Amino acid sequence: MFELIVAGVISGVVVLIIAGIWKRRGAPRQWVQEQHEIATTIERKDARQELTVLREQVLEVARARNVVIPTSSKGINPTIVTRSDGSVWCYFNDHARYVQAMRAGQVPPTRSSRGTPPEPVSRWTREALEQWLAENTD
Repeated sequence: MFELIVAGVISGVVVLIIAGIWKRRGAPRQWVQEQHEIATTIERKDARQELTVLREQVLEVARARNVVIPTSSKGINPTIVTRSDGSVWCYFNDHARYVQAMRAGQVPPTRSSRGTPPEPVSRWTREALEQWLAENTD
């Protein structure tokens, strides 16, 4: 009789262990996936931070060497471009809109133009930033 009770308890424990293992069969895979997502997030953050540092370096070098580069832009027609020397330029992609703005005195004639605006530093790729730094530093 005692042997039956022990065998029943052991069988119950074995069934519980097997059920627990069966229930958690996806946990290792899920853990690995979570770790991969965490690593990817960290890599993206580091890459963004590195780009920010490169952009700041480009601006520092440009200001130190009195090289005027576009720092930021906003708008579409006109696109307002701010340069590293603090000047603001207006670029129009439509000749009629450009003429209209000039006649209305909405834009300064010496700092407005028709055409494609330059790409601001805030949108340069890592390669472009590194190349600019290589060309403009000793």
